[in-house]
Amino acid sequence: MRITAPEDIGMNLISKVIAKLTKDYPILQFELFFTNEIIDLIKEGFDIAIRVGKLKSSNLKAKKVGDIIMVLVASPDYLNSIDKIENPSDLLNCNCLDVTTRNIKPNWKLIFDTGKTINLEIKTKIIANQMDSLKNLAIQGAGVALIPLFICQEELSSGSLKRVLPNWKSEAMPVYIVSPVGFNSSKRLQVISTALINSLQNLLDQTFS
Repeated sequence: MRITAPEDIGMNLISKVIAKLTKDYPILQFELFFTNEIIDLIKEGFDIAIRVGKLKSSNLKAKKVGDIIMVLVASPDYLNSIDKIENPSDLLNCNCLDVTTRNIKPNWKLIFDTGKTINLEIKTKIIANQMDSLKNLAIQGAGVALIPLFICQEELSSGSLKRVLPNWKSEAMPVYIVSPVGFNSSKRLQVISTALINSLQNLLDQTFS
């Protein structure tokens, strides 16, 4: 079974699900390919893909498995070294850690609990092409990062990271499992897709609790 997914989701979520599947179904074999590029599933021979964001119209079969939200985080040491962050505009005076964007000015769109939105054209101190890298930079005190909650849940629980402006977060980004064929077209695909759907739903739902 060939599966592709974005790097951060693959490393943090998909790998856990596949590890369990190999124990439950020893006969199954997997090839995992984690990339942030959109793969042509039919041309490249992939059975399943995980996609984030609005899907383009296609003949692929798709099921939504949940949503990703991103939150602002920083290390206690960094927060103690700067003036207290009380409003989104205070982020303009911070070292901001952002994901790589091509020919687009760094911009954080944040949503308040009441639904109010704000767009901040931030000044980035460090940019990286992986959310995990941003998390590690934040842990080391490099600045404030806007990263998916599922990536930093453990660090928030341990205290190595703290939420910044906890009433503000990103827009929810839908997560889909997609396949060139129907999920019930074979027993193998049915078993694996069901396990992925159920596990991803549970893992993503935990980040909202």
